[in-house]
Amino acid sequence: MTTTLDQQTIPRGFRFAAGTAGIKASGRPDVAIIEAPLGANAAAMFTRNRVAAAPVVVGRNHLAAARGKLRAIVVNAGNANCATRTGDDVALSTSRAAAEPARSLSS
Repeated sequence: MTTTLDQQTIPRGFRFAAGTAGIKASGRPDVAIIEAPLGANAAAMFTRNRVAAAPVVVGRNHLAAARGKLRAIVVNAGNANCATRTGDDVALSTSRAAAEPARSLSS
């Protein structure tokens, strides 16, 4: 399913992008980023399962540390990094990479 976003459906100040990071073997788009205006309020629902993938744990921690504010959301399809030795490192490095452009814009 493909949805087209236009100025009528995008919340004011938000920007969206999607692309291919090579996660899916099919070569189809598998990663998206949503950029929020500075100081955007955020809320999330996370699993209560005892086993949570690294991106879930990192997301919980970042949202709590930011006191419910966010600047960007990274979404991937086809890889949850659950129960892997590298999941934590991948989730944290992805977060850092997504945050870098926002840091340079706000300084």
